[in-house]
Amino acid sequence: MMKELSAWFEIIQAKLMAAMSKEEIDRLLAIYLSRYGWSHFAYCVKLPTPFSSFSRKILGNIPEAMLDDVVGHACSSPPCTSALSSFWASDSEATPEAELWHRYPALKGVCVVTLVGMDRRAHTVLVGTQSDRFYFTHHSIIRSGMFLLADELAKNTVLLAGYDQRVMHLSTREVEVLKWIGDGKCSHTVASILGISESTVNYHVKNIQKKYSSTNRILAVAYSAAQGLI
Repeated sequence: MMKELSAWFEIIQAKLMAAMSKEEIDRLLAIYLSRYGWSHFAYCVKLPTPFSSFSRKILGNIPEAMLDDVVGHACSSPPCTSALSSFWASDSEATPEAELWHRYPALKGVCVVTLVGMDRRAHTVLVGTQSDRFYFTHHSIIRSGMFLLADELAKNTVLLAGYDQRVMHLSTREVEVLKWIGDGKCSHTVASILGISESTVNYHVKNIQKKYSSTNRILAVAYSAAQGLI
């Protein structure tokens, strides 16, 4: 079964590399996923900042309302590196997902995979089946396939055009100042640690706040950390 999964993924990988538009990728995923029993699918991306932003659906045939419900059952927030959740209507009516099956009786199983890339964007692939007898009977094989697919989509420049994170360009000194502020140090203490004047520290802090369009240093520290700058 793993050999068949590998062959299936190699075909999708080659098709994705050759695809020239988002619409083409959408069509080919619908075709190749449906061949293995997946009737519903979606690919979403969430930027690391602002923290209040939501995942945006880039591909897929899952309605927004269903997408919010299913992802809500899978995870409450993006993981630090990766996460996987899968659940099946046949498992038990006592599961937390029981309400989901009553709301969408056509769905018999769901698999949700989220990967966080080097760019700190959270890439989520969600697939659902309407079949009680699924082609890949081993859940571990399903999960492996979804991780491979999520990783491939996360690297696709055609899909991610326009979904770039606005990352700040900070000087070496600005990064040093932010790190110490993030550790709870005041400007006076940071100045002593770095061997510069307090006014110089405050000068760097003001420049950083301007770059983030922020009125306080807390937001600058939080955003810099989320974007992997400190």
